[in-house]
Amino acid sequence: MNVEENEIQQLYITIDRVTADINPLLSAGVLMASALRIYKTVLSPEEFENITRTILDTTAEIRTIEPVDQGSIH
Repeated sequence: MNVEENEIQQLYITIDRVTADINPLLSAGVLMASALRIYKTVLSPEEFENITRTILDTTAEIRTIEPVDQGSIH
């Protein structure tokens, strides 16, 4: 795993931890709005249109969150 992949994994873990006790729909709304604001800030209008179109066009590929197997303690 390279440095960027490790940072992405750490960010996912942090977000999961921070949002664990918050209504998932509220968390998703805030994260999605933040992502779109970041994209709109750093991308050109054409790039922003392309990325939002790609998101919309690939919704069938989005996976659901699978429960984490905590294992059995016996």
